[in-house]
Amino acid sequence: AVIFGVTNDGTAIPAELRESIFDPFHRLPDHAAAPGLGLGLTIARKLASVLQAELRLDADFTGGARFLLSIPHH
Repeated sequence: AVIFGVTNDGTAIPAELRESIFDPFHRLPDHAAAPGLGLGLTIARKLASVLQAELRLDADFTGGARFLLSIPHH
């Protein structure tokens, strides 16, 4: 597989919210006033699925968030 990572150094995402951030219209409590509809990660994960890839949050990363896109090698 080929793995791409995107990292930020913002606030870490609490463990109990790590899967729900991919739900449509989900907003983290401390980002509720930020612009957007909460669809970006939902769309990104769906697109990854269409490409037979996986988009996930790296649970081992500390100090922000790291998203990993794993594309299988055919």
